[in-house]
Amino acid sequence: MASTESNPQHIAIVFNGLIRSLKYTHENLKAHVFKPITDAGWTYDVYCHNFTLDTQYTNVRNKESATWLDPDEYKLLEPKFYLTDNQSVVAEKLNLLAYRTMGNPWPNSGSYQALDNYILSHWSKSQITRLLEQNIYTGLVKYDQVWFIRSDVLFAKQIDPIKCLATLKSRTDADGENTCIIPDFHHFKGYNDRLFIAKPPIAIKYGTYFDQLLELSKTHKLHSETINKLLLTKYKASVITDPGIIFQRVRTTGEIDKRDVKHKLN
Repeated sequence: MASTESNPQHIAIVFNGLIRSLKYTHENLKAHVFKPITDAGWTYDVYCHNFTLDTQYTNVRNKESATWLDPDEYKLLEPKFYLTDNQSVVAEKLNLLAYRTMGNPWPNSGSYQALDNYILSHWSKSQITRLLEQNIYTGLVKYDQVWFIRSDVLFAKQIDPIKCLATLKSRTDADGENTCIIPDFHHFKGYNDRLFIAKPPIAIKYGTYFDQLLELSKTHKLHSETINKLLLTKYKASVITDPGIIFQRVRTTGEIDKRDVKHKLN
């Protein structure tokens, strides 16, 4: 894969939240996310915000039993820019109860844990996105694209960065400044929010959804895919769904999420 661009692209790759399952996925991420960028003759910086826990990690909705997370697992990503916070401290500061006005968007989970995790994940994403924004604003670095990627997934095939650039340029909104690429599965009447590729202007808006969640929670259930579509529509984003971006989520046990088994890997 060789770049046809006269000016090679520089990409920010953003990870956030509880960095887990990376011991199962990092080789796949290297081969399917990082390598295609360097093969194109382009460059990238990895940004990462990671939560640490004082207790064992559990997730009832995902059927993950109590396990200790390795606080140093994020190092497998080799981030250039890294932030960390204690999740319990942040959760207490945020007053998560205040986000429950319209009820539980995942009632089958039996608790508000999934909603709490959703809010915390967006807070984490906002922290690292603000650092990215600051780096751009101060002129420390210039990025042509921003990729928000989950750390706990296995990709079926490589993300083609040259194709992504052509896709972003395929719309007439100021050379793709407001165009974004998302996967074409699991939209659940909204938009899949597990991967996002865009140029910096809309990427920064996407990465700072947290700033609007409390106000939105007064009139909307904070269902992840629904909120993603609502805000991308508000921002007049030109959304392109790519059926070629396929991945499976890997739980802390190393097992594939049963909801993703049908997305076969090569």
